[in-house]
Amino acid sequence: MNNIDFEKVKDIVAIIIKQKGYYMGKDYGLTKKAIHKLGFAVRNRLSDKNPLKGYLPFYWYKFGPFSEVIEEGLRIGIREGIIEEEKIEDMTIFKVSESFDEKKLLSSLDIKELHQILDGIFFSPFKTEEFTLMIYKKAPRRFRYFAYLTKYHLDRYIKYLEIFKESDKKTKQIIISYLFRTEANLPKDKIFYEFNPLFSSFVTTLNRFLRYEKKLSLEEKINHIEELRKIFENMQEIFGEGERIVEHDPYYNNKIDIWKRQYYQHLYLHAPSIESLRKHIIDVIGKDNLSISYSQSHREMLSTIFFDY
Repeated sequence: MNNIDFEKVKDIVAIIIKQKGYYMGKDYGLTKKAIHKLGFAVRNRLSDKNPLKGYLPFYWYKFGPFSEVIEEGLRIGIREGIIEEEKIEDMTIFKVSESFDEKKLLSSLDIKELHQILDGIFFSPFKTEEFTLMIYKKAPRRFRYFAYLTKYHLDRYIKYLEIFKESDKKTKQIIISYLFRTEANLPKDKIFYEFNPLFSSFVTTLNRFLRYEKKLSLEEKINHIEELRKIFENMQEIFGEGERIVEHDPYYNNKIDIWKRQYYQHLYLHAPSIESLRKHIIDVIGKDNLSISYSQSHREMLSTIFFDY
């Protein structure tokens, strides 16, 4: 369906916000991330005969399922005053204004099914990340799920380091375990042939750093781990740019060539920085540690794959 009725999309977005933004009798609204994830969950649950399903085309991107059509529906709703933006600290929340007349839509059986589906989706505006993780568990490629968990624990490790001024050994081991799980689930699609060895090189670098960072000062630890986190975030984004090329609804077929150019530009842009960081980490931890690190990490990678370590 290339000729999408964006007024209809606007209504769908407004209904999602109104129905799932209310929690415990109060209107909290929804973030843009929540709107996209709920829209994806709705699309997957709509019956094939419901025309609303065709109004919600998605592709997998940097932060999971994303819809340019929902983005446009949201923009139209804001322009028409149906949807309102509200800034809360560093977040933008979207709410439905009182001018939105939903009653005129309720006569439609399509809309009734939409309401029934939303009723059946367990969601809290305060737990968007948990809802996102549930979607990632069923992602087309397991790489995304384990990369998310690695990044989550890496963030926790850095916070602990900054607050308590020492390393959290337990979280460090969790990071290493999920890091190897992520590598074990590298995507097999042809588009990722150049991405995969680059990511494996990064895995080795991060693993080595986590094992031997104890010899560094606190300031050095924080500076280096922050740099490694940025690289990991870049790798996640590059993966997302590659995944949308192979995991998208037909509505977006005309964008594939543009997406490929953007993917390879991003990949080649960051490849030198990853190699430079790898060499720098080797210098920081000392070359004498490399053979020990590789042997131990290789055994743990096998444990991760075969024994659910």
